[in-house]
Amino acid sequence: MNECLVDSDVFIDFLRGRMEAIEFIQAQFPHVHVSAITVAELFSGVRDGKERVFLEEALGSCNIHDVTQSVAMDRR
Repeated sequence: MNECLVDSDVFIDFLRGRMEAIEFIQAQFPHVHVSAITVAELFSGVRDGKERVFLEEALGSCNIHDVTQSVAMDRR
C-alpha cells in the first residue's frame, strides 16, 4: 500500500460525512498522512464541542508531518 498525503479539502469532506471522502480515507488507513499546515487549516474552521473532538480523534489516527523546506521541495 502506498502512503497517502491528504489535503484539507478531502479531510473536510470526510468530516462532513461525504461518502466518497470517507471511503477514500478508510481505504488508505493506516497510511494517511497530513501536513502541519493541513492541521492548522482544519483547526481554523472547526467548531468547539463534538466537531472538535471528532477532528482530534480523526487526526490522532493520522501521521502528521512538520513542513520543512526539504519536504516543501519534495527532497527526502
